[in-house]
Amino acid sequence: MEILKKMLLTAGVSVGLMATETNLKLEEKIKMCLDDLSYGANKRSDMQVYRAFEDKDYLIIHSEFKQGNVDKVAFDVFKIKDSKILNHWSNVSDKTPPNPSGRTQLDGVMQVSLQSDVEKNKEIVGAFLEEVLKNQNTSNMEKYLNKDKYIQHNSGAPDGIDALRVTVDNSRDKNEFKLRFDKIILLLGSGDFVLSISEGVFGMVDNEGVAPSVAFYDLYRVEGDKIVEHWDVIAPLGNQTTF
Repeated sequence: MEILKKMLLTAGVSVGLMATETNLKLEEKIKMCLDDLSYGANKRSDMQVYRAFEDKDYLIIHSEFKQGNVDKVAFDVFKIKDSKILNHWSNVSDKTPPNPSGRTQLDGVMQVSLQSDVEKNKEIVGAFLEEVLKNQNTSNMEKYLNKDKYIQHNSGAPDGIDALRVTVDNSRDKNEFKLRFDKIILLLGSGDFVLSISEGVFGMVDNEGVAPSVAFYDLYRVEGDKIVEHWDVIAPLGNQTTF
């Protein structure tokens, strides 16, 4: 437990702060889930938790680890009931170098602000996903994103909303590179953090004009009713969205 507390405190997570009224505190749930991830065919080692929060029966963990000799980044979602793991979903990708703005997949704000209205924040994120990333309408991006402070942790994109606008516009108007959300599966959150789980397409189109199907796990931080920070893991579509 002391090792876990050191990991959480190093990552900026206040131990026990987000504990629920269930019979397991947050740090105990995280330890149980990390133990579960350290066994099996896809076992992980050198795990470092950067963000962790709860939404009812769901525990969300944002972490890095080694799988074999490869550095990985993941969002893991566990459903926990009566001190037992009922189900586990994850989106995993390779760890990459810093993006054009010098940010990594994992740095940035780590502590959840519980004073923020999570249900309102879910509404903001959900509306953004529907209008901009699903319907490909970028005319009202400033309604959802802070144009003066949009911190981007996607490994290929810089800070600011302009790059996202160009990518979505090109996805809509050209048949080359696609970024489109087709189905928004689930929104989970705590305070100013909202994790969205979605299905869609991302990448270059093939000879038949089809882009790869993927699972999107996106973490947004909302401040002043605007999205101000974004992390993601994008991976080929499997069973990551079967909730």
